[in-house]
Amino acid sequence: PRFIPSSSMHPTFHVGDFLTVDKISTHWRGDYQRRDVVIFRPPAEYVKVGGVANDVLIKRIVAIGGDTVEMKPGGILYVNGIAQREPYVTRPADYVYGPVKVPEDHVFVLGDNRSASFDSHGWGPLPRANIIGRATLKYWPPRRWGRVEAAPP
Repeated sequence: PRFIPSSSMHPTFHVGDFLTVDKISTHWRGDYQRRDVVIFRPPAEYVKVGGVANDVLIKRIVAIGGDTVEMKPGGILYVNGIAQREPYVTRPADYVYGPVKVPEDHVFVLGDNRSASFDSHGWGPLPRANIIGRATLKYWPPRRWGRVEAAPP
């Protein structure tokens, strides 16, 4: 079990939500994909730009190895030149970024609360090896109980 310590994934998660993490389904479900919400240990670059070394973070994968990611004016996310439909984002990002090609064996992660998230746009792509697992179920508080699902493409 994990809990949410900040508003970087709002509105998908609220501060204080508790969730379960699936660490094994990649053996039969397949590798991590765009829109999966993952828990991970941040890369060394995270610490170099001000993060805490032992943090465990939660973000949404928006691009995988080989993709080109860009945040254009107006806070519109583009992956491989295509504007992304992101119903889980309630406010567009207040920054521009890229374009950047995500290296193989890496993913690009962003918080759903784009302008209040310390994520790949600040410290770069995340090595897949740093991923602990996929967020699967919110169970606390009970009124917010439910599955954590990736949004449709």
